[in-house]
Amino acid sequence: MCTLRRLAETLAIGVVALLGIAVPSAHATSLTFDFNSLASGANNASIQSYMQGVAGATGTVTVTGAIGQQTYNGDNHVVGPTSPLVSATLGTSNGGVYHSGYDTFITNVGGEASGNDRITMKFSFPIYSVSFDFEIFPDASCTALSNCGGTSHANLPDLEFSAGNSSAALVKQWFGAVPGSAGGSPFVHSPNSGLGNSEFAPQLLGQSGVFSFPGGVTELDFIDWPQKIGIDNLQVNSSIDSAPLTSVPEPSSLLLLSSGLGGLARAAWKKRSKSTRASHTAPDPSCRR
Repeated sequence: MCTLRRLAETLAIGVVALLGIAVPSAHATSLTFDFNSLASGANNASIQSYMQGVAGATGTVTVTGAIGQQTYNGDNHVVGPTSPLVSATLGTSNGGVYHSGYDTFITNVGGEASGNDRITMKFSFPIYSVSFDFEIFPDASCTALSNCGGTSHANLPDLEFSAGNSSAALVKQWFGAVPGSAGGSPFVHSPNSGLGNSEFAPQLLGQSGVFSFPGGVTELDFIDWPQKIGIDNLQVNSSIDSAPLTSVPEPSSLLLLSSGLGGLARAAWKKRSKSTRASHTAPDPSCRR
């Protein structure tokens, strides 16, 4: 019976090992930064403090180049009805849905000084996916599409989203567009303005969609040309542990291994039965320690 006992122990160890393989070593955490608790005009330190509060024990967040806004008129080139409706911006749009009242979003500082063209966020933990609402604000140097060389011209106001660790890499670029112009119709531009009050300066209000980074990144950069961009409702999927999830065996692999253990047990049982028939008095060598 000692042989059977040891086989049972081996089988139990094998099952525990299988279960251990199937347990992930890390778990994902979803973080949402809506910035609504910040006042308009919030400085970079306040924005970083807010984001750190949301991240909590997940890790540290550092932010540079950001300022809080609730309204921004794009150098007086965001047009549309002033009464009773207003042009929709990130201050009045959440996830692409217009609402009354203003939310706080963040913009880059703006201007010609180095670093003022971008918002940079660095995380002490990996980011595996990200999505956000954004707005490309028009600029006085590009008051109409014709001023900037036409649709998708290099001089159009734009937004570049980059992600990486020590060196951020370009993930996506959006160009400012005009409602009704080529390339502009899929995007939301002040939907309450109506056809008679459309914006004429290139700009864009929209949602990024979800970008995935299987290897994880620790830096996000939002870069504007030539003046201002806005970011809101930033959602990141992070992991507390830097190591990736331990691979989980597929059901077929689990079945194959368990069948092998079962076959080993049956073979030993047959051997034990044969030995028992040959001698009822001989000691079982497997019981020796």
